Amino acid sequence: MTVGLIGLDEIGISLAQNLMQHKITVVAFDEKSENRKRSAAMGIVTTSSIQAVALHLPSPRIIWNMVASLMAEDAILERIPNWLSPGDIIIDGSGTKKEHIPHFYEIIKEKELLMLTCKPILPVHNAIVWISGDSTAFRICKPMFVALFGDNGYQYMGAIAK
Repeated sequence: MTVGLIGLDEIGISLAQNLMQHKITVVAFDEKSENRKRSAAMGIVTTSSIQAVALHLPSPRIIWNMVASLMAEDAILERIPNWLSPGDIIIDGSGTKKEHIPHFYEIIKEKELLMLTCKPILPVHNAIVWISGDSTAFRICKPMFVALFGDNGYQYMGAIAK
């Protein structure tokens, strides 16, 4: 499995390392060149743009957004769909404010993309990560969630209330 990761701050880097420890290939991007350099030094494959991340992913593409800043979050979630195709998956791991989700759903529905929300807690110690969103996206991503969180470390909560 290969996953695109947008956002390489401390949590994004931890997530990338955790994914790689579970034999999941990560292709990542961050606006800050110092974050890309630090990540590359750790063995994370980095690219120079979101478009380059998307171009390196097999279909269906899975891109996990870990950008924390709300302004950047809006820009990222509005730019990511430009490089995806119907059936590709966006995982919002940044904790998008609930009032922004309907706007993202409009973009996602228009482009025929799938969406999940999953804000990982790393390291996971006796915590349950809640995952919500499209059931097809969840089925495709479930092996990754099992690898990351274990069989009992996550709970699929169903569709996101619009």
